[in-house]
Amino acid sequence: TDEHLDFVKRLAQRAGVAVDNARLFTETEQERQKLELILSNIKDIVILVGINNRILLINQSAIAGLGLNKTADQYIDIPFEETINQIELIEFYKSGINKDQGMMEEIQLPNGRTYHAQQSPLEGIGSVIVMQDITHFKETDKLKSELLATASHDLKQPLSVMRGYMDLLEMTNTFDERSLRFVASLNRAIVNMQTLIDELLDLAKIESGIELTMEPVDLPHILRECLAANIPKAHEKSR
Repeated sequence: TDEHLDFVKRLAQRAGVAVDNARLFTETEQERQKLELILSNIKDIVILVGINNRILLINQSAIAGLGLNKTADQYIDIPFEETINQIELIEFYKSGINKDQGMMEEIQLPNGRTYHAQQSPLEGIGSVIVMQDITHFKETDKLKSELLATASHDLKQPLSVMRGYMDLLEMTNTFDERSLRFVASLNRAIVNMQTLIDELLDLAKIESGIELTMEPVDLPHILRECLAANIPKAHEKSR
């Protein structure tokens, strides 16, 4: 009857909706499993926090790096501050949750590791925290600074000796005009080397966080020195 046909149509429509929902659920579950697989193999710490300040997602690197003792699933829907026991990370999270733009900061954890932390807002979801371990970069940078300081110190001593002997030569010998130009060129080269070494030391100071005292420079004087230093080479090239 028409009544039976109408009932079958309504039943078919509901069955179609149920089939679509089942398909969408299966696809969503597959995507979730893919995401979990990707995150579990990422070395960076990844934590997704919802608008209600509860954890929506946390990867295995975060559990290992932050010294947590449960599985990732056991931290889902747990308040961020109850899960994380690192004060520096909690303060970083609090300072960024109400900002429209992302923020970055270096965080050193009690285990001695240094992380480059980035927090980005996700509209309608919350925020995501990604932390990259940069400890080896910091250690390499420290070694580089120590190398610069040591090399600069070792180079300054022979230059000082050379400068002293040049002064003695000028004091104990009489030079003609041509020889005086050669001596002046040698003195300029020694001064330039000493200046370069001082700049390397200044670079090490800047990288270590020490502020330098800045002052104006005489640009025409610098240009004249550069010309004087390159004139001999220019004469050689012109021959």
